[in-house]
Formats: sequence, C-alpha cells, structure tokens
Amino acid sequence: MSPPVRRSSDLRSRAASTLLGALAALISMSGLSACRDGGDDRPDGPDGTIVSVDASRPARTGTADPSAPDPSAPDRGGTGTAPSTAPDGPPTPTTEPEGVAPLDWRPCDGGFECATLVVPWDGGIGAATDPGAATGDGTMMRLPVVRLAATDASRRIGSVVLNPGGPGGSGVAFLRAAAGAPALSSLNTRFDLVSFDPRGVGGAQPALRCRDSLDDGIDVLGEGGTPLDTYRDELLSFHRSCAADNAALVAVLGTDYVAADLDRLRAALGDEALTYLGFSYGTRLGARYAERYPERMRALALDGADVSAERYLDSIAAQYRSFDAAFERFAASCPPSTSTRTCATGDDGGAAGAFRSVEAALREGSLPVDGGGRSGRQLTLGELYLGAAAAMYDRSAWTLLDEALDAALAGDGTNLQALADNLLDRRPDGSYGNLFDVNIAVNCADAPERPGFDEAVRRGEDLAAELRWFGPLATTGYVDCVQWPTPQPVDPEPAPAPVGSGPTVLVVGSTGDPATPYAWAEELAERLPNGRLLSRIGEGHTGYFASTCVATAINTYLTDPAAPDRLPAICEP
Repeated sequence: MSPPVRRSSDLRSRAASTLLGALAALISMSGLSACRDGGDDRPDGPDGTIVSVDASRPARTGTADPSAPDPSAPDRGGTGTAPSTAPDGPPTPTTEPEGVAPLDWRPCDGGFECATLVVPWDGGIGAATDPGAATGDGTMMRLPVVRLAATDASRRIGSVVLNPGGPGGSGVAFLRAAAGAPALSSLNTRFDLVSFDPRGVGGAQPALRCRDSLDDGIDVLGEGGTPLDTYRDELLSFHRSCAADNAALVAVLGTDYVAADLDRLRAALGDEALTYLGFSYGTRLGARYAERYPERMRALALDGADVSAERYLDSIAAQYRSFDAAFERFAASCPPSTSTRTCATGDDGGAAGAFRSVEAALREGSLPVDGGGRSGRQLTLGELYLGAAAAMYDRSAWTLLDEALDAALAGDGTNLQALADNLLDRRPDGSYGNLFDVNIAVNCADAPERPGFDEAVRRGEDLAAELRWFGPLATTGYVDCVQWPTPQPVDPEPAPAPVGSGPTVLVVGSTGDPATPYAWAEELAERLPNGRLLSRIGEGHTGYFASTCVATAINTYLTDPAAPDRLPAICEP
C-alpha cells in the first residue's frame, strides 16, 4: 500500500516539527546565504524585548526521554573552578570581568523568566571601532536572556547556558521552543536552562538587519539560474550597503566578542565556572571560550563540531560534499518501485528520478505554492536545492522530502517551499529573522580568507563539477566574504592546546552529519585540552535531540563533569 500524499498544510506542519534548532543555519555554507538584497528595513524592538517564538519550528518532542542525571552525583553547585594551564594566544583572564551586575529577572510568557545583559561594545577585548550614534551612548549593547528555573530547586546545581548555532540563531527563540523536549526537560531537573541572543542577533540591541525578505532570493548560476553579471552587481551592491549601514556593528560581531559576552553572562548568573551546551556554530563559540577562559570552565558539551572558520574555503567544499553524500543516501532509501512501493516517488523513478524531473521543470520556470492562488508565492530552482538540503538535517525529514518531491511532480511546490522556509528562518506571518545576515557577518569576521569575486566563482564552478546533487547551489558557495569590509579576526588561528589538567570537554560528532562533517568532531576533540569524542552512528545534524544515547551521555556529563570515563565512546542508532 502506497503512503498517502498529505495535504500541504499537514506536511508543512510536520516539516516544521521535525526540523528544530539544527535548522538554525548551515554555519558557513555560504551559497545558502548569498541571496539578493531584500530591503533595508532594520527595526529595533523596545528595550528588553524578547523575540517571539517562531511557531513554524517547534521542539522535536518525538525523541525518547533519556534517563535522568545520576541522582547520586555530587551537587557541584556550579561554583567550582577547574584548574587549567592557559594556552598561548589570547591573554588569559585572571579576574572577573568588570562592571557585571546580577541579572534582573522578571516573569515572561510560558513560565520563563527574562532579563537583559548589558555588555561593552567591544566585548572588553579592545575593538578598534567607534560605535558612535549606533547605540545612543556609543558604549554598550543589550542582549536578551531567557531562563527556565530548575524544577528540583533543593538539588539545583547551577545554570547551563545553551547556544543553538548559526551563527545567527536566536538562543531566546530556541530555548522557548525546545525546553519541552524530553532531553532538556531531564536536564532542567537540576539546572536552570539559560540562553541568550548573541550580539547582532534577533532581539539584541542593536540587531544587524540588512534585508527583510529572502523569498525567491536563493541564487544559482548556470542553466536556469541568475546571469553572472546580474549576480555580481546585486551581490556587491548588497555587501556594500549592508556593511555601510551597519559599519560599527559588523566590526564587532566575531566569535571572540561573543565569547567575551558569554563570560559576562556566566558572571551575571553568579556561576564561578561555565556549564555550557552548544550545537553547531555553538561549538565554535564553546571551543573559543575554552581557549580564552580555560580557568572558568566547569563542563562544556559541544554537539556538531564546527571548525569551519579556521579553513574557510576548504570547509565550504567539505560541507557541500557532505550534503551531496547525505542526499545520495536519501535517494538510495527511496528507489524506483519494483513489486512493492515504499516511497511516494517510487513510481516516478524513485527520489533521484523525481528530483531530476522537478529540477528540469524549475529550470524552465517556477512552480506555484499553495496551489498558486492563495499566496502568490512561487518555488524557484534555488529553493528546490535549499529545501532538499533542509531535509538532510534530520533523518525523519527524508519522508517529508520524498512526499514534497511527489507533490512537485504534480505541479505543487508548497511542501518544498515549506522545507526551504524552515532553513531561511521564515515566520508564519511571512517575516524573516536576521539569521542569514548575521551568518555572513560572523563567518566573515572569523575567517582569515577573503577571496575576490572571480576567484569565488571559479572555486564554486570547480566544486559544482564534482557534485551530483547540489552543484548548482555550490556555484555561489564561496561569495559571502567577497568585499565584505570587516577587520581580520581578533585571533584568526586556534590557540594551541595547553598542557595541564583542565576539565574534560565533551565533543559529539555524527557520522552522517551533512553540515558539520564527522571529521570536524575528531579534529576538535584532538585540538581541545582534554577533549573527549563521543561518536554517534547516524544521519542528521547534531545528536542530542535525535539520540537517547547522546542525550543521556551529555546530561550525565553536564551533571558530573568527572564522569567521562563512565560515558560511551559510540552511540549506535
């Protein structure tokens, strides 16, 4: 019996519920953010505003509840400072950051508490920039923070700070959406769950805002795509206008500044040492914190290791190859029908055949969304590739992609558009978050490599020639930092691992991760002092919400950082 093709609204809802915080971004997969300029509206919310939850990306609640943290584990209180020998490179702080006041918490929607963290414009690490009128007084930024108090106050350990990735993912929206997931509910027993919008992101003041729409703006070059001259003019015009309109802000959005803000948040929470859970780009942030503030670490769990900034150009190729390999596995899971139809596309050449047919149609023109009558939106060729990439983030979304391709063969691009919208941070009201603007700004601030336009296009064309599925998208994969006028990174190279007895850092890598390839987790675990690698055998980006084994291991480690020897080395499917 063949699976039914669900109504568009049903499939859109299922797509949203499957693609949680991992869909925050593709890290530095630049072709996904090399969009046309969608406008110059840069609204700022009132002081202390907490951004609304994106209801199109609720928590994944289908994962099994991991076992609760070991109740016999000692109550470490979040106040122990682990000894460590500081690395060479950035100066190692020996005193608490100055001017950090306790957060002024107030109740806010959904049982959460909200506050505002005030941080120096230069992060306290010395930026050569004058913010001028950008902040009013020219010295401070205001970052929204959200907290869900520990449910067992008598056994509370402290706070665990979460970062969902990006760069550009809203930590406030992430925690509001994800707090009900079984893994985090278990962690919430003995920890306050805390997250924040990093500088420039979401509800931060000021926030980076260069365009207000990404619809139909995913560019590809070549057959069915944007002419090269048109693309060059629009791209360079966008980069000039975005950076010029936000000149002071883009100069201080690199990860070093965010790490300094994270340390101020730790101090404002009253924790002498940081307990942290970072996903995707959040692992880059966590690793930078470990390198700059090793004496202030309690426990750091880094899921979906991102080392892309150190080798910016090489990392783009690695990501595209990983996405191509993931799609190959998806296509193999939906072959052409023989005697038994297992996928919606089975009678149309399987997922591979259906993808090629939809791709060919979109090279000739767009497909209507919502039947073509209600919204007036159209699915474009670039959005086909983006929707397919979005489904690679989560193995359970493969069925959604199969059904979306089947619907597109019948002339309806709605479901593919819904998948793409999840990755583009589109909200139900049609507005967009500023994830992709921040994604460019932070990656280019962190990356020491800045190709020119001609070199970027040449690299993209060379990469496209070796890819089977995402080649057209890769043609614009290297352009994000072309003429992006930000300073070179504060510390462009990773600090060498110190020799000493610092706390273990738990690094999680998934063998089928398309956005942060597994080899990056191996590299990060080797580079960090006392790095410990946990390997998840399975598809999808990050493991915490997808694997009970990973969630249990991370929660056990965060509860008792002295427990790594009791943790598994491998989590099977």
